[in-house]
Amino acid sequence: MENKHKHQIFTIPIFLSLFRIILIPAMVYLYTIKQQYILVTVLYAVSGITDILDGFIARKTETVTDVGKVLDPVADKLTQGALMICLLYRYPLMWLLLIGFILTEVLIGILGLIAIKRTKTVISAQWYGKAATVTMFLCVTLLILFPQMPLILANIPILVCLLAVINACILYGYYYIYIISQGKEQKTERDGRKG
Repeated sequence: MENKHKHQIFTIPIFLSLFRIILIPAMVYLYTIKQQYILVTVLYAVSGITDILDGFIARKTETVTDVGKVLDPVADKLTQGALMICLLYRYPLMWLLLIGFILTEVLIGILGLIAIKRTKTVISAQWYGKAATVTMFLCVTLLILFPQMPLILANIPILVCLLAVINACILYGYYYIYIISQGKEQKTERDGRKG
């Protein structure tokens, strides 16, 4: 059954994703200027809850849209990236995670766009991407809540997070390459039938 709301823009899940984006400057301000670490954690938790809610509501009300499929991970990545940048001055190894994160997002973004062009469909996030997001959430929350944590201990969740990001990058890479190759095969078959 075709989703009637596929191209809709004004839905509750989309508003929740936009709300998460609006929270980002507040979290950055509270962390860097005010150093209100507990309040930042509360806002980050609210952001995480709305992330879960928007997907649940979209599926429950059958308002899964192409805009929502794009906006949801964008809100995640902007939130994660902003908070990682906030943590850079305190945890030097965060540079490695940030670089891995950016390279992964660029690669997945390029492959995702090619896959959309081939299949004419916006592809939803996969479990390994969600697992990397949860790992990132836990890592960042821990580092925000305990700013005096010794570097040797802080490096452990950062490295675990880096492994989750690399794992997601590899699995998404295989996934998108498979989808792109399938799209090419289907196009070749259609072209063959026309000839």
